[in-house]
This record gives sequence, structure tokens and C-alpha cells, in this order.
Amino acid sequence: YLFALVAGKLESIEDTHHGADGRNVRLVILAEPDAIGQCEWAMQCLKSSMEWDEQRFGRHYDLDVFHIVGTHDFAAGAMENKGLNIFNSKYLQAAPDTATDDDFRHVLAVVGHEYFHNWSGNRVTCRDWFQLCLKEGLTVYREQEFESDVAARTRRRIGDVRQLWRMQFAEDGGPLAHPVRPDRYSEINNFYTTTVYEKGAEVVRMLASLLGRDGFRRGMDMYFERHDGEAATVEDFLAALADANDTDLTAWLAWYSQAGTPTLSVKQDYDEASKTLTVELMQYTAATPDQADKRALPVPVNIALFAQDGKRMPLRLDGEVAANEDERVMLLDQAQATWRFIDVDSSPVVSLLRGYSAPVRLRCEQSASDLAVLIRHENDGFNRWFAADTLARRLFTSTLAGNATYDGMACWTGALRDALKRCDDDPMLVAELLTVPDEVSLVEGMHGIDTDAVHVARNKLESQLANALKPALLQTWHALDDCQGQSALAQSRRRLRNRCLALLVRCSSVYLDLARRHFEQADNLTDRLAALSALLHAAADDAEAALATFAKRHAKDALVLDHWFALQATSDHGDILTQVKALTEHAAFRWDNPNKVYALIRSFAANNPSHFHRLDGNGYRFIADAIVRVDALTPQVSARLATAFGGWHRYAQPRCGLMKETLQRLSARSGNSPDLADILQRSLA
Repeated sequence: YLFALVAGKLESIEDTHHGADGRNVRLVILAEPDAIGQCEWAMQCLKSSMEWDEQRFGRHYDLDVFHIVGTHDFAAGAMENKGLNIFNSKYLQAAPDTATDDDFRHVLAVVGHEYFHNWSGNRVTCRDWFQLCLKEGLTVYREQEFESDVAARTRRRIGDVRQLWRMQFAEDGGPLAHPVRPDRYSEINNFYTTTVYEKGAEVVRMLASLLGRDGFRRGMDMYFERHDGEAATVEDFLAALADANDTDLTAWLAWYSQAGTPTLSVKQDYDEASKTLTVELMQYTAATPDQADKRALPVPVNIALFAQDGKRMPLRLDGEVAANEDERVMLLDQAQATWRFIDVDSSPVVSLLRGYSAPVRLRCEQSASDLAVLIRHENDGFNRWFAADTLARRLFTSTLAGNATYDGMACWTGALRDALKRCDDDPMLVAELLTVPDEVSLVEGMHGIDTDAVHVARNKLESQLANALKPALLQTWHALDDCQGQSALAQSRRRLRNRCLALLVRCSSVYLDLARRHFEQADNLTDRLAALSALLHAAADDAEAALATFAKRHAKDALVLDHWFALQATSDHGDILTQVKALTEHAAFRWDNPNKVYALIRSFAANNPSHFHRLDGNGYRFIADAIVRVDALTPQVSARLATAFGGWHRYAQPRCGLMKETLQRLSARSGNSPDLADILQRSLA
């Protein structure tokens, strides 16, 4: 399917995988001389992924040698060429002083992803490019499950859903919307999207949830057995899952052919006299380009009930003999449905979409106090975070509207204060609970966006949180001073400690000394960057000096300097656009290196909305000029940069008009690459 030849000045490390089938596989990682010394973690990740695929899916490697080669200038993240995976070295290098905890996680995920393609992509491949989601959506799901099993399930799930909401929902709601399986394309490079990858993985996850772990494994076994050595289709995949479980999955084809994000509206009513709970659900999907009429989709809804004291309540539907479980997956397969639960002894708190069982927007008007019950007591880590995130978004909306009467603040901060008291149970999750959604995520689905007002409202909300929790944050920061090592617990404690530091600095400049101490004493890149970020975003007097110290220390570490570029590109204070322009002249910046362009240029456009969306339009002009320059070097990268303008229609004037004018100017330019021309045309259409 994919073959490769690589030549260059490379050095290597080797190991052996002893397969469960008795085969000994020689493992070789090759990289440029300055990178090979940091590839031991990648080798361990490769061995872990091979062992996991044998145990979880019964898939064994089929050759005597497996090569990975890494280079600094590869335009993509990685590629699954048979027996010789090609990587951007960003996803191979990892050492505590030169890689963050998130970098370590990314290496684990990407190494696993490309290895898993040996079966879901190479031995069973795609009949045509329209089936791209068949290998990518399925393999992303396998990657997600791999990291969840060997590292942290809740952390991975929260991260995946955050990316889905921030990137894929925005894609579904704009001019670049397309189905998981597109029915046409102009440039296939532009369909390596979050819809094909992440939404494609969510469809596979729903099927796995519906069939159960054993049923899904039976279906996967049949899929691989039927189509080993063949080029398959989505229909082939669904047929194998269906036949192995004696069920009909025809309705699930709609998830592959229909663009747009469904909205799931929920109404609930508890009748104390009859002790019944009625839950009414409705699904609706708005029109998208080229698809005006939408059908109802099969939506699995994972549900549980909690009493006000946090105890789980049994689930018994009207007509059932008895309640045998306290959690179940209900399938909404029509536009509207009503479920009636009986023998519900008290007014319950309903927990829906547990584990995020379907990629939908949830509209459920639960009270702030009910959400606080879930933050305190929900045993599904994802839904515990989901409740906190929901409450934070409501508070943001209230703050943005200038409504000071919403009573959710006390419920939110009270529940988070309690979470801090019990942070030893799961410090990583508590860190996520304390993380206010970013500005881009907060405006997903909005229209008439005023980025300045959004920036002010979010900052105000985060400051209110920090002030309310100040004593608990300070106590936790001091209590977590021992976070050495790369164990999962050490990473979790670091993440929480750094989150506490960021909030304390947000609260008052008094705590800048903590950030300075943090920066000076850090023995790993994660802590050093967190402290530097705190100083920079607080506009500390010595922030520039700290930036210079950091750059001098890591002058020879190209990937570390990418973090340095990104940190400045997303800064909050000063004339950031002028600073970013100046950084393009820095000796370490290269326009022909995708990592550098993404770190500086894309970070500014995608992650610094208040400065990218300047009212004078200079942010737009700068990015447009950057797109033209990059298009002559790496068209795939220029096309990615251009997607920053994809949501132009959702912004208030004059930003809306300025973004459209920029797109029109770029589109009218002669000499655009096919990659860029396609994105511009679809964005304007």
C-alpha cells in the first residue's frame, strides 16, 4: 500500500520484540545525529504498542524487522509505510529536559498509531480515497484505547473531546464541513481533517460501545480475517461487525455520509408521588453546505442516576421486571424518544453521555447545584469533568452577557474547593477540573463574535475562580513540591501544581515569586515552561529576561525552541503581532520547516484570538502574507494555515468583512497551490 526508501546521514538504536506468536522482531529506529539520543522512549512505546495489539486485538507483526526513521523536516506528523514508518522527529524525541509531559504522551500515541496501521491501513487497506476514514478513524480509535489502557484513560478522553469540540465541531459548523466519508474532493491532502480522523474515531467508539468489548473484538477479528490483503470499504467494516454479532448496522452508514454535529436536547421531569422519572430526548442537525436535509442518527446515550448525596440509583424502565444495573446505554435512533424510569425513590441527578458516548452537543438545563453534585460524586471521570466544564461555560456566557445574577459561581467554586481537598485521589483530573475552557472553545457555535469581549469575560471568570480558591490553591502548590520522575503519578502531580501556579499568578502579582522559584528550580521542561508561561502571561518585569535565559539554555534544542516560539505567539500582553513578526527573523526560525511555522505562525492564528482578530485587520494581513510565503515551500502547511479564516462568517463586523476580504485577495492571487486553492474556494463558498 505505502512503500518508502530513506537515505541520509542517520544513526540508529535497536531492540527486539518477542512476539506472542513466537516471532522475534528486530526493531530499529533511525534518526539524525542530534536526535537519536532522545529516541529510547519511542522504542519503549513501540514495544508497548506491539504487546498491546497482540493482547487487545490479537494482531501480530508479520515481518522480521520493523524500522522507524525520523527527520526534522517531514511535513506531516508520521506515515505508516509498510515496515518503515516515517516520522517527524518531533514525535520520536523525548527526554525530561527537552520534552514536556505532553510531548512524552504524544510520542506514545503517534508511535502506537502508526504501528497499528500495519493491520488497520496496510494489511487491510482502502479501496479508494473516499474510504480514508476506514483506516484513519479506526486507527485513531485504536490509538486512543492504547494510550487509555497503558497511561491515563480519563485524561486521554478529556483531551480527545476538547479537540473534537474546538476543531471538529467548528469544521462541521462552517464552510469546510464535510462527512466522515466525503463523496468528492479536489485535493485529498485537505481531507486529512479532524472530521475524518477524530469524528471517524468517535463513530467507531459508538459502535464499540453498542456491541460491547467482546462483541467489538469478534467483529474486528472477522473484519481482519475477511479482508486481510484486500482493499476494503466502510460497508465491509460494518458488515463484519454486524455479522459477527448477528445484528443490523445499516443505519450507522448515516454517520459516515451526513455532515454536521447533532444537537441532543433533553428534558427531564420527576414525579415524586409516583416516583417516576421521565426523560425526553430530541435530536436535530442543522443544514451544512450541500446538505440541507438531515436525518435522525443512531445515538447511544450512556445514562446513570445519582441521589443528591452522590449514591448511584438503580435503573428500571417502565415495563421491566426489575432493576439489574445502575448504568446503561440507551439507543436514540429516531428524532424523538421518551424514556420512563420507575421506582426512583428521590429526585435524581441525571448523568448523560457518560464517557461522552456520542459526538453531539448536549442541551440539558440541569441546575448548578445538580452539576455540583456530579463534580463531587460522579465516578465516571470524564462526566465529572463534563459537569465542571458545563458549569464554567454557563458562567462565561452569563459574564459575557453582563448578567451578574446567575447563582452558579458558588456551586462551581465550592465543588472545586472540595475537589482540591481530595486531589490525591486523581491529581490529573483535578487539574482538568480547574481548567477554564479556552477562548476558541468557548465561542464554538456562537455567531456575531466579539473577540475583545470574549477575552475580557474569560479573564474575569478565571480571576474569580482564582480568588475564590486562593488558600486551597496555595496549600496544594506547596503540598505537591515533590514531583520528580516520569511516572504517571509524577506527571499528574506536576500538572495540578502547575495549574495551581497559573491560577495564583492570575489572582495576584504577589505570587510571581512562586513562579520565579518554580522557573529557577525546575528539573524538567514541563515545570520550566509552566513557570515561564506564568511570568509571561502576568507581564512580569523579568519575563523578557526569563525568556532570554530559556532561549540560551536550549539554543541547540530545536524542538524546545518550538515551545518557546509558541509561548510568545500566544502571549496576552503587549504588541504581540510586532513580537511575532520579529521572531520570524530569529536565527532559530525557518520558513521551510513545518514545525517552526506551526509553532509560531499557526499558534498565533489559532490560539491567540484577541491578537489575531485585531480590529485594524493587521493580524489577518500578516497571516495572509505568511500563507503566500509558505505556499511556495510547503503547500500542505499553507492550506492548514488558511483554515484559520474558515469561520469568518461567525464574527461580528468589521472582523467578518475583513476576513472575507483577506480570503478573496488570497483566492484571486495567481500561482496558488492546489492545496491552498481548494481551501480558499471552499471557505468562500
